[in-house]
Amino acid sequence: MSTYRVRGWNDNFEGAKSRTYNNKTTCQMPSKHGLGYRRLVRRKNGPALFGAWCALIQILSRHNKERDGYCTDTGRQDGKPYTASDLELLTDIPEKVFEELFQVASSQDVDWIEVSNHTDTTRIPDGDRAGSVVPLHSNSDSNSDSDSDSTACGELGGFDLFWDAYPRKAKKKEAQRAWKKAKDRPDISAIIEKIRSLKATVQWQKEGGQFIPYPSSWLNAGGWSDSEKIEVAKKAKTERYVEGSML
Repeated sequence: MSTYRVRGWNDNFEGAKSRTYNNKTTCQMPSKHGLGYRRLVRRKNGPALFGAWCALIQILSRHNKERDGYCTDTGRQDGKPYTASDLELLTDIPEKVFEELFQVASSQDVDWIEVSNHTDTTRIPDGDRAGSVVPLHSNSDSNSDSDSDSTACGELGGFDLFWDAYPRKAKKKEAQRAWKKAKDRPDISAIIEKIRSLKATVQWQKEGGQFIPYPSSWLNAGGWSDSEKIEVAKKAKTERYVEGSML
């Protein structure tokens, strides 16, 4: 199975300081455009492809260090490769756009992405081909204060994607603890797909989302499983009652 990898990740999308962060909340992007950029955006669907490219870089930037540009769920070569369908779930950008992006960005004309063998765990050195993104020469990250989370690698892998997708932002630390404890949780793309389906339900929409459970409660109850939805709803009702009594 093949894995896509962004070329020149460390030169183009990391600074000296950002490489020390276990979890990043900002993303460094090159500010100069080379031939690869022009060849991509001049295509019929070019602007959409570039938008998908920026979204992809943001997703990969949220992985734990050491980030190396691999398009997988862990950011490492031996992780589970992201599919175009996974990326649609994570970004709401259509799957077909990512399919085209991988095809165009890995072409010789653009050459922003390379394909490696998923079973080979040897790090692939960055190429230096014409058409690559022109690096942004910077040794600092744009938001050093907010990128200092030192959680152990793997414990919170995928949590930021879950947090972005979950509609009720409350008690983040408790949610992080629940995420660590949920050893049996499915792949992050499956969790996000479940959240998207729940957001369309009457239960989660009524009264402005007042019945949406806390993210920690949802995780502790295994909310991704249909068999747990009654328990989750009960927890949400209890939490709403407690909140109302404290006002």
